[in-house]
Amino acid sequence: MLSKKINPSQFGISLYKKSKGSADFKKVFENNSKKPFIPASVTKAVTGAGLMETLGAQHRISTMIYSDGKPSSGGVYRGNLYIKGFGDPTLVSEKLWVLVNEIRKWGIKEITGDIWLDDYAFDDKTLVASRSKWNQRAYNAPITALALNWNAVRVRLVDADTALAVADPFNPYFDVKARKNFRKASQVEMRSKKGFGEKIKVSFGKDAVKEEKSFYRRVFNPRDYFGAQFKQLLSEAGISFKGKVVRGKTPENLFLVGEVKSRPLSNMLNLMMKFSNNFIADSLTKHLAYTQDGEGASFASGIKSIRDSFTKIHPFKNFVYGNASGLGRENKFTADDFSQFLLSIRDKQFYPEFLSSFPVSCIDGTLKKRICKKPGLVRAKTGLLAGVSSLAGYAKNEQGDEYVFSFFFNARNGLQFDARDSIDNFLERLL
Repeated sequence: MLSKKINPSQFGISLYKKSKGSADFKKVFENNSKKPFIPASVTKAVTGAGLMETLGAQHRISTMIYSDGKPSSGGVYRGNLYIKGFGDPTLVSEKLWVLVNEIRKWGIKEITGDIWLDDYAFDDKTLVASRSKWNQRAYNAPITALALNWNAVRVRLVDADTALAVADPFNPYFDVKARKNFRKASQVEMRSKKGFGEKIKVSFGKDAVKEEKSFYRRVFNPRDYFGAQFKQLLSEAGISFKGKVVRGKTPENLFLVGEVKSRPLSNMLNLMMKFSNNFIADSLTKHLAYTQDGEGASFASGIKSIRDSFTKIHPFKNFVYGNASGLGRENKFTADDFSQFLLSIRDKQFYPEFLSSFPVSCIDGTLKKRICKKPGLVRAKTGLLAGVSSLAGYAKNEQGDEYVFSFFFNARNGLQFDARDSIDNFLERLL
């Protein structure tokens, strides 16, 4: 069952079973179940539970636009606009269109003032301490209170013959330069331009010859990016704007022009869990801190609040929780504590939403191509880092037996894939 490269001492396992017709779960297998292991992104399960426990499944996050006064219908607005964010991680260009339409409904065709971007709900620390600011991957996007399109950009390699590559959505903030290099795999590199904007250097490789290929990269200056995208949408709506986009706090007693709200928290957590989205996890951590502390919310405050919440669901005995997404090595949990947490949360009112957020074996999310001998029977959160593979969740076989399990593997880099296969084989044979 285990790969020959895997030593059982590198695994922490805790398995509980409730046979069909019985009332309680009983532990049926364990291995190093009391030893702390790095869980990687399985951490998101306790993060999600802590957020639901504190904020509620229906909690939404607003993004608002204000004006100095009630706009007139004369076509020219002679004042400033203020966009205030509170950390909605799901704000995308389509929703930004809603705010533009809230301006356009007043008959405004020209804005003579400035646009103020108010992202002071969060402090200026945009990355968790363990992250590298040089990592360009989208999973490492900066966390800001006024974020757009996950603070990332999709770079589309459209046509290899003409070396046509574009940023999606279109934004003049990005300067795309592409060339052909069919001897190697395609590459995309981001660089900040002096003063304003970012340059995207694209190298078309042999993997992009036959069909379009996409890369996702983080934005390095999210405030400038947000402002440029908003100006672009104003232009597309036929609204002239020649002022400046500046950072500033929204004054009191302004006129509310419009508001867009995020999806419910349960829906955001679904995206976070299914696709192991670090940006959502970290953004919601800071938003939780804002709801309790006000402006200047920090990662540390949000982490403490989440930790206080999920330990009320289950009193973890031996753990470290310092990172909401699990993209790092500071977190540690025991397999048995984690399985008992998964059992305890079944009594919570939000358990149905919590359970539905887990990837489903051979169906969706990060389990879409895993445990395919038993499609649909496993709902579990995955975790993968160099030398780390983890899986924790729920299963039910066709005979009606139910399982709650936690697998944590820590060893040297490269073995995480053998461990992942061993976990999948274990569950397929179990069910």
